[in-house]
Amino acid sequence: MLNTDSKFLDGIAKAAGNAAGIANGLRQQIQDDLKMWIEERLSRMDLVRRDEFDRTEAMLVKARNEQDEMLKRIEALEAALEKGKKVKK
Repeated sequence: MLNTDSKFLDGIAKAAGNAAGIANGLRQQIQDDLKMWIEERLSRMDLVRRDEFDRTEAMLVKARNEQDEMLKRIEALEAALEKGKKVKK
């Protein structure tokens, strides 16, 4: 009887191992499918990568600073013209 119980328990252990393997394979397949689905949806959106956004933002900040500086120079030139003074660069 001990031999029969051992075979029965071995069968249960084998079935449990197979079920765990199948579950793991299914989990991996679901992960892969979900990742592919998300990547597909994201590629259809007109999104910008973070590094491209950061570069563009830096260019805009620089351009804005240059614009502010030019406005200050123009205001100084206009004020000097009103006073009739010569302005140094």
